[in-house]
Amino acid sequence: MKDKDGEILTRDEDVMKRWEQYFQELLNRPDTVNPIYEEMYYGPELELAPPTRVETNKATKSEKRPKTRMHPIPLLFNLVMEKVARSITARPEGVTYNNLKINCLGSADDIDIIGVNLREVENLTTQFKTTAYQVGLEINEGKTKIMEVARTLQLQGNVDLADIKIETVESFKYLVTNMSQNAVMAEEVTAKIGASNRCYFSLTDLFK
Repeated sequence: MKDKDGEILTRDEDVMKRWEQYFQELLNRPDTVNPIYEEMYYGPELELAPPTRVETNKATKSEKRPKTRMHPIPLLFNLVMEKVARSITARPEGVTYNNLKINCLGSADDIDIIGVNLREVENLTTQFKTTAYQVGLEINEGKTKIMEVARTLQLQGNVDLADIKIETVESFKYLVTNMSQNAVMAEEVTAKIGASNRCYFSLTDLFK
């Protein structure tokens, strides 16, 4: 940056002062617009009386819009579920990934409890069930499933876990992802392709 005389400024203090000087001159220039042209452009200045109470009330009502309010119940439910989930995340059980112990994944009421073996899963489920009961919540046995991921599978049929009969499955859908016990993504890819095809053909009329 240069000063008015064309000298290069090297110190930060001088640069800042030059910017200050520049904006002071830019923003505080005298008005050089001819009043005749100003009146031609903006029109003559009108003397308007202050608005009456009736006009004010009418304008205020016309500006009102329906307010979007978030219902407190879902928010409170999420806070409660966070408390229940944290009751097991502090436990030592779970799988280790990048030096991080993971034993619970959750989104609202979709909870995925993870353990190295059946005993760990049972301990975590018992803790989760106990804490949930203390805040008035219960585990939905009909929607609760268990899936074993191992080279040699041992679980079959229903499993008694924390006094709950849980169905053993080979795959299940968590949120929007299909999980399988053999970690094969073929089903997930097929499902995504099918969803894409359905979406495309439902919009064919718009593409014409």
